[in-house]
Amino acid sequence: MSTPTLSQLMDGLTMQLMQAQKMFVKLSGSFERLTQTNAETFLITTAAIALCGAIYAFFGYRIYKWSLACLGACVGGALAFYLMDVLPIQADNHVYFQISMVVVLGLVGGLTAPRLFHFFTFLLGGGALALALHPIVPVVPKPYGWLALVAGFAAGGFMAFLLQRPTLILATAIAGGYLLGVALFTLALHFKVLPRNFNFHIFEGFWGVIVLVAVIAQFQQKGPKQIPQPV
Repeated sequence: MSTPTLSQLMDGLTMQLMQAQKMFVKLSGSFERLTQTNAETFLITTAAIALCGAIYAFFGYRIYKWSLACLGACVGGALAFYLMDVLPIQADNHVYFQISMVVVLGLVGGLTAPRLFHFFTFLLGGGALALALHPIVPVVPKPYGWLALVAGFAAGGFMAFLLQRPTLILATAIAGGYLLGVALFTLALHFKVLPRNFNFHIFEGFWGVIVLVAVIAQFQQKGPKQIPQPV
């Protein structure tokens, strides 16, 4: 068996981290596992994520300090899900333990993010642009698709500081629209409004419309060109 090259390893890593469809499957599956505990918990959690996504998409720049806290909470929650998948953690009630991990790491992330303004702003700008660029990666010759994503991530991160208002409006619209879409489509799958093998282009189309409307809405709002940074 041949050893994979660095380019192939990077390509696989970026595809796993930034592919919208694979992220949707992981997030949606994690939400639906909550039904093993309580259907009401699943509905409340999914509705809360949909609400956060909508606020993030349509008011992300105007309430940016709160947006950073939301981003930190999402990163902390995602880290909790990742740790639960890769670490051999044994618990009597796996679902309740998973929820506890998500809550704790989410709170830590939410409280920490506003203090790490530069890091999370770079992460938001870069991550949102890389996520949005992923559909065009297949046209890049393999195994160099990861280069396009890394370049997009770096460009988005730096643009978040050089052209702060337009970049962060676009980034929050992309990230919030994605969260809103994941929550609504998870509900649609749960209630069998959509089949399990639905065409993912439907999601991408919905996501694109939300992003367009959210960007227009945010540009209509008043806001500073530069966000005051914490001392």
